[in-house]
Amino acid sequence: MKNEFCRVGPFLAPTPPGVVIVHLRRHAAGLSDMRTEELQSLGPTLAAGTCAIERALQPERLYSVMFGEQIRHVHVVLMPRGKEVPVEHRSAALIVNQAHYMDPEAARQAIVRLREALAAEAVPRK
Repeated sequence: MKNEFCRVGPFLAPTPPGVVIVHLRRHAAGLSDMRTEELQSLGPTLAAGTCAIERALQPERLYSVMFGEQIRHVHVVLMPRGKEVPVEHRSAALIVNQAHYMDPEAARQAIVRLREALAAEAVPRK
């Protein structure tokens, strides 16, 4: 899924299944570097990505994370969390412990479902 300002898609690097990344199409190092129209687009774009993840994977919780440390560019990671994740690995601890939840086959299946759900989100709602 993409629009004039952002693109949304499955995170293809090794991650737990269902992680999605929202990239700003133009370079900006942080939110304060974004243009007004880009900022106005970001909220609805994040909502569409969130809806797609919820439709495709039915997570118990969905985290949104933006660091911009190693890659100084606006990108927001949407990370679903299932019920199987123990309390001690929830919230920011999921990022630290994500290796426990790597499953290449589940990730491939999630990518297929996410692409379908993202395509459906790209269709305007009435």
